[in-house]
Amino acid sequence: MSIKSDSIRDNLNLILSRIVLAQKRSPRNQKVTIVAVSKKQSIEKINAYSSLIHQAGEVPIFGENYLQEFADKQEAVIKPFDVHFIGHLQSNKVKDAVKLFTAIESVHDLKLLQKIDTAAGSIGKVMPVFLQVNISKDPNKSGFLASDVKAAFDLGATLKNIKIVGLMTITELHDSAEAARDDFRAMRRLGDAIFREKTPYCLSMGMSQDYDVAIEEGATHIRIGTSLFGARE
Repeated sequence: MSIKSDSIRDNLNLILSRIVLAQKRSPRNQKVTIVAVSKKQSIEKINAYSSLIHQAGEVPIFGENYLQEFADKQEAVIKPFDVHFIGHLQSNKVKDAVKLFTAIESVHDLKLLQKIDTAAGSIGKVMPVFLQVNISKDPNKSGFLASDVKAAFDLGATLKNIKIVGLMTITELHDSAEAARDDFRAMRRLGDAIFREKTPYCLSMGMSQDYDVAIEEGATHIRIGTSLFGARE
């Protein structure tokens, strides 16, 4: 095993340990899935992680921000794998995104929701999507305001070629993980209100710097990049 593989294994073990502890602190003790953010990472690192997950009998999930970057490297990635689009999706890229990705986490407005439905229908696919919520009301972030999510969810329920599986947020840049707690808690409460508490749904929130707190507040998917892979190359 290479030095990079050893490092990723050690990083993953640390992350998994922290996930277990955070799950115990969460009142839900929910299953937590790592979305390994692989943008700007080498194929060597990506495949080292993929091998570790396959050895555990699971399928890795990667998170990609740039459609063309993923399109260029997908054939070199060890299969099987799933991949979520987590970046800002432009309208003219929707058709390609629907073909390439397993899920789209960053659906930030109604027009995009409808375009994804049309594109998915054209290839006979039902596309899993997350509604991106600007829970911090950060002017530099995309996403629905919390007050607009119900309308987006209701529209999604009328569309035949998408399935809204959860919510996603990228919070404002807080000074500490603890400072992000209120945003994460607000996301969980919003999800419970939209999906109803008895309906399982995905809640994608928390990154390398704050995933412990996100899990404590109900995250089911955490997007981990540098803590797993190290610096981007």
